[in-house]
Parts: sequence; C-alpha cells; structure tokens
Amino acid sequence: MKLILKFMKPYKKLFALTLILLFVDVISTLYIPTLVADMMNKGAAGTSLNALYTTGFQMALISFIQMVLPVPAIFVVALFLTIQLDPMMGSILLVVLAVVILIAAMIMRMASPLFRKLQKLLDRMSTILLENLTGVRVVRAFNKQSSEQERLDHAFQNYANTSIRTNRMFANLDGLSFFPLMCSL
Repeated sequence: MKLILKFMKPYKKLFALTLILLFVDVISTLYIPTLVADMMNKGAAGTSLNALYTTGFQMALISFIQMVLPVPAIFVVALFLTIQLDPMMGSILLVVLAVVILIAAMIMRMASPLFRKLQKLLDRMSTILLENLTGVRVVRAFNKQSSEQERLDHAFQNYANTSIRTNRMFANLDGLSFFPLMCSL
C-alpha cells in the first residue's frame, strides 16, 4: 500500500478530482430511478404538468452531467498527458482527434434527417396498426386482409430499411471513436 501511495503522491489532485467525479456519477446513476418513481407518482396523483416538466428537466440535467460532462474532461486530460509525455505524439493525436470530430459531425448531420424520417415512419406504422386493430371487423367483412397486410408490411419495411441505414452510420461512428486510440499505439 505504501508503494502505491508513493507513486500516487504527484497525482493527488487528479486522484481527488477523479474520486469526486466518480462520486457524482454514482449519485446521479442512483438518483435517476428516484426521479422516475417521483414522476410516476406525481402523474398518478394528477399533479400539474409543470411539476412533471420540472422533474423531467431534472432528469435531463442529471443525465447530461452523467453522460456528456466527463467526455471533454477525459479529452483534455488525455491530450495534456500525451503532450507532456511526447509533444510530437500529442500533436499527431490532436490532428487525429480533430479529423475524428469533423467526421463525427458530418455523420451526425447526415443522420439527423434520418431520425426525423424514422419518427414519421414510426408514427405511420402506429397509425396503420391502430387502424387495423380498431377496424378488424370491417377489414374482415370486406375481405381486405391481404391489402391491409401489404400496407402494414410496407410500413414496417420502410421503417426497417431506414433504421438499418441509420444504425450503420452510427456503427461507423462507434468504430471511428477507437481510431485515435489506434493511432496513439
């Protein structure tokens, strides 16, 4: 244990910051289900929408601290440590990270319209499914099962194709996130 403390001594501020951020992360992870339960209780009790919006805003804020906030800190610390160890490697890593961020931004820009299209296709699928469920007797009475099945299949196929296309884009983004790591090796 003394050996570990000896090597950790120059990094005590970083260690303290890491512990604090880890503590905040654990608290936020455990607090979100509490907020969900609170929101459900308020909704069941007939509370106003403002109270539900406030709880939802708190959840979004905590989810932001938990998911997004550590990323820039990790980026800055990793870049700083790399430059400190080897300035040339740090410069290469900085260029690679800039390229990765640029490509990621382009993928996000291309995926954004697809997400809007996915939402419309999901709404269309829900509408057709609801029409089929509520009008099942009418469909059977007029012997329209096959045309309604084709209509539903077409809606599901459009959604599946768009969803696959979007997921492929994000699979590339996921693989792209490991590129700087591979360049630093």
